[in-house]
Amino acid sequence: MKTMYLRSGLALLCGAILSACGGSSGDLQLSGTINGYTKKGLQLVNNGNGETLDVTDSATSFVFTRRVSVDDNFDIQVSKQPANATCVPSSNQGRANVYNAYTIVITCTNVPRTLGGSISGLTSDGLVIANGTDTVTVARGATSFVFPHTVGDGSNYGINILTQPAGQTCTIPAGTGTGNITGGDLTNAVTVSCVNTSNSQ
Repeated sequence: MKTMYLRSGLALLCGAILSACGGSSGDLQLSGTINGYTKKGLQLVNNGNGETLDVTDSATSFVFTRRVSVDDNFDIQVSKQPANATCVPSSNQGRANVYNAYTIVITCTNVPRTLGGSISGLTSDGLVIANGTDTVTVARGATSFVFPHTVGDGSNYGINILTQPAGQTCTIPAGTGTGNITGGDLTNAVTVSCVNTSNSQ
C-alpha cells in the first residue's frame, strides 16, 4: 500500500514539474543566452517550426515566441548575421525537454581589424608604439607600422609612444591617437613624426 502511495506521489510530483516547466502541453519556451553581441541585425530561425526571431540590438538573451512541446524537434540557426560580426550557435539542436529548451547559446565575435599607422623621420632603432597592452617595436627607416594583434570591429583604440628611439623624439599629433575602428582595417590611424633631439650626434 505504501508503495502504491509513493508511486502516486511521485507521479503527481513529476506532473507538477512538467507543468511548471512547460511539460507536454506545448509550453516549453526555446530560449538562451547571447555572448558578445554588440552589433545590430542578428536574426535566428528555428528550423523545427520555421519561426524567425529578430534579436534586439546588443541583447544578452532571447526567447522564441512559439512554444514547443516535449519531444518536438528544434534546430536553432543564425539566419542573418549582424553587420561586421559572426555569431555561432551551440546546444542548439535536439528534441525539446525541460533540460535543453532553455540552454541554447549564441556566441558572437566581431570581425577582426588591423590597426596601424605611418611614420616619418625615423632614423634610429628603439621606437616602441603601444595600443593598450599590444606593442610593436619599429626599426629605423620604417615608414609604417601595424600592431601584431587585430582588434574587433567597433573597438576603441588608444595609440601612444611607449619608448622613444635613441637620439630622437617621436610624437603623435594631439587628438589623433584615439578613436573607434569600424567598417574595415585602419592602417592609417595615426602619423608618428620623429625628429632628432638637440644632443643627438
